[in-house]
Amino acid sequence: MRLPRPAIAGLAMTVMIDFGYCLVLNGGMDKFKVFSYEDRSGKDLIIKSVKRFTKSQKSKYIRQTLFLRNYGITRNNPVLKKIVGTRMWEMRSLGKDNLRIFCAEYRDGVVLLHVFIKKTQKTSSGDLLLAQRRLSELLA
Repeated sequence: MRLPRPAIAGLAMTVMIDFGYCLVLNGGMDKFKVFSYEDRSGKDLIIKSVKRFTKSQKSKYIRQTLFLRNYGITRNNPVLKKIVGTRMWEMRSLGKDNLRIFCAEYRDGVVLLHVFIKKTQKTSSGDLLLAQRRLSELLA
């Protein structure tokens, strides 16, 4: 199985295409690598999902991803919640668009497993199972 690609490469490309400007990244200043989940054929499924988001949703995704690049997964982060019984974490972004990112510690960074807009009060078991399956594939 191929290793996941760093999420920021696809992120920068998405920003240029969808926002009409280039996100300037602080090269080398990041403390953690953020990887984006790819399927067996090499398709970046996280960026594929993000491309369907509105501009405000993409903006939230970028902020959350940059936060992970700078601080990683930490228990004292109010937007990160450990999912009990798994190795996964849920990153929550509140407001009009409730963005959710399932992620996990992976090698020397963080891997994004699933990203979606939460529309109901309870997280769908399908979203959680999808993220768990992707993590299992990575660790196998």
